[in-house]
Amino acid sequence: MAQPLASPYPVDPQAPYGRDPATGQPMSNKSRKVAGWWQIVVPGIGRLYIGDTRIGIPMLMVNFIGVVTTSVVIGWALVIAVAIWGICDGINILRGQVTDSNGRKLR
Repeated sequence: MAQPLASPYPVDPQAPYGRDPATGQPMSNKSRKVAGWWQIVVPGIGRLYIGDTRIGIPMLMVNFIGVVTTSVVIGWALVIAVAIWGICDGINILRGQVTDSNGRKLR
């Protein structure tokens, strides 16, 4: 039976997803591209994906309240405000300025 090829690079048990080349800190198992695009498309989902419930849940709740109350003017204002917030936050995630719930930089 053939032996599996050994990796020429040792696996760091404290950083299984690699280390940031600039700082040497362990990288997250979450992708910043996935998180950023989800945050832009559905505000709050990107934050929940990276484990940040402190921002993700309130963002989803305000967006839901806005959608439910669109028959009055305040609903549209909430939806627009959360959309702008989600776009700005999604861009920050894509630029690598947001960390996951453990403080690790997103891949």
